[in-house]
Amino acid sequence: MCDNGEMIGLKPQEEMTPLTKLEFAPVGRGDRKSIVERCFGILNDEVIHRLIGTTRRGKIVKGEPTPQSRACLTIQEVTSLLIREILAHNQRTYEELAYINPLLIENDLVISPKNSWMISLKHGRFSARAVGADEVIARLLIPVNANITAGGIQYNNLFYECDPEIASGVRVFGRTTCEARIDDNCVDYIYVRFDKNSIFKKHYLLKKRDVFKGKAHLDTDVMADWVDTQKEINLFTLDSLSNINNKDEFNRKGNERLNEIYESRRVHGKDIKKNRKNELDSLGRTHVANGRSEPLLPSSSNVLLLPGREEKQRWLKGKKKTEDAE
Repeated sequence: MCDNGEMIGLKPQEEMTPLTKLEFAPVGRGDRKSIVERCFGILNDEVIHRLIGTTRRGKIVKGEPTPQSRACLTIQEVTSLLIREILAHNQRTYEELAYINPLLIENDLVISPKNSWMISLKHGRFSARAVGADEVIARLLIPVNANITAGGIQYNNLFYECDPEIASGVRVFGRTTCEARIDDNCVDYIYVRFDKNSIFKKHYLLKKRDVFKGKAHLDTDVMADWVDTQKEINLFTLDSLSNINNKDEFNRKGNERLNEIYESRRVHGKDIKKNRKNELDSLGRTHVANGRSEPLLPSSSNVLLLPGREEKQRWLKGKKKTEDAE
């Protein structure tokens, strides 16, 4: 398996050894493409980008010499560096391999890529995994996007059952989108997975959409189009117009009543300060001049003056003399 981007304009199949088939990963179906890209990435980071004449994924500034002008290594030298790096990489220790391949622990081997590969071949291990029937069927169906709402999993005008915990989370954080698979010939169920690391699970149609039970998705689309057409036809009628006019008339009468109530309240609470002053004047409780009441001050005979700073200094000097005499 090789990457088509690095093989443009070349004829790698002619250079391959006999009985070896070279497969290109197409754009829409990149089998093992991530492994190929990661191999190129390791070699670039460890070897290629450190050599003279490489771009190192940097931007080329106008006016500066191009990196190609500094290239001085031959193909044989670069090839030997790549081979040495591959051999060194296969002998390196990677702790993560111990958790990925337990055969290394069982056979007490150094956790290196080479040992992991050789022990897996010896025991006939491969990267396949067991999946259920729902996962296999879902992979063969049409991929669509569905919404997770508080009322269930929604696809167009259809609603399917959903776990209560997920539905409660949607009520708090809002609706979310998930990957789904549908069968064009039956709307009774839908296959949904909530993230890329999970598997597809089968969810059945809710009772509030039993009218579509046993039908194809085309029938639901026809009914949805009919509902939209009815909304457009009956969007605005004479009955709704008269109802709107009646509502406006009722609102106008209600506002008139509110204005009368507010007017009576304003009359009731008008000139409160003036009325209070007149009431106090009639009772003779206070005399107000220029709109302000005069404060009543106590007589001078009832005022006790506290000693000032000079009096305090004299007292301290007298106290000091008394202490010295003692």
